[in-house]
Amino acid sequence: MQLFIRNGKGAKDRYALLSQFNLEILRDYWKAYHPKEWLFYGRVNTGTHLTSKAVQNIFRKYINKTNITKKVTVHSLRHSFATHLLEVGTSIFHIKQLLGHSDISTTCFYLHLLKIESLNVISPLDMLTETKKADG
Repeated sequence: MQLFIRNGKGAKDRYALLSQFNLEILRDYWKAYHPKEWLFYGRVNTGTHLTSKAVQNIFRKYINKTNITKKVTVHSLRHSFATHLLEVGTSIFHIKQLLGHSDISTTCFYLHLLKIESLNVISPLDMLTETKKADG
């Protein structure tokens, strides 16, 4: 349940999660188009892949159609992915791997988007106090 991304962000190859839902969509797409080398080809029938600029243009087109006024980019999807993983308790180290970061500090940037209470972390001092109450 993973996709291989060749030459992704930072010109790095990496694997990304593939949801069951998206797998079904990609299966239907493959049955309809039978892509050979690239999963998504460019609009012009030149045999080349879909470029990042083309993805940005498509994204912008559909953002405008939905009347979303907040400034969002394709990169916003990456931030949302990391944020949602953090919200459900995924380890920052696992998120680092999924995003393809070589330095954990880059991944930690995503932490500022969350409220501390959403991390479900209890202060060690509070745990100590609760232990004393149970013993005492």
